[in-house]
Amino acid sequence: RLATQRWLLTRRPELSVAISCCAARPSLALLRELCLEAEELSLGELAEVVEARARLAAAEAWDVKVEEAIRCRDGMASLANLLDEADQLGVVPLQEASLRRRVNNASSWAARAAGALEGPTTEVELQELLAQAEESSVPQADRDPLIEKAALATWWRQRANAVFVKEGCRLTLAECLDGDGHYELATENGGWAVHLACSF
Repeated sequence: RLATQRWLLTRRPELSVAISCCAARPSLALLRELCLEAEELSLGELAEVVEARARLAAAEAWDVKVEEAIRCRDGMASLANLLDEADQLGVVPLQEASLRRRVNNASSWAARAAGALEGPTTEVELQELLAQAEESSVPQADRDPLIEKAALATWWRQRANAVFVKEGCRLTLAECLDGDGHYELATENGGWAVHLACSF
């Protein structure tokens, strides 16, 4: 009985504040802790505890929806809608912070991807964007234009390599194009080699 009175005097007001509309959303852990304490003291029928339990159930169901959306690689609009739902739960779900990071990263990625598609970019930058898209679970449809541009860049590099770089040359295409084509005129002992580094 003393423990019950103590809980009613100290923890019940804390729970009331946590679920009030004016307070910042409480963590899932705090609500769970307060509910467990109340139930251990046979106070599970209190209005505050019933409300907190309902919010916990909603938050747990929301976490399951998030996991399913990520597994199915739902689009960013769908994930953003889930974040809007989280704001209405009255508690901070476990997956909210990671989902928010994912959406923010994807938004940043989308801006950089648009720049890469609209203007000049390197093959390395395209590959980095595609790797980040994989990590952020960017939908396949959003990645496809970058995949096509990366494939075109690879094809062009291979074709240019075949034209400008002689077979067996140790230089990269960029090194050959940046230089004057005389990289391998001198042999290791200082004599003249019979071939150029490049074909031009």
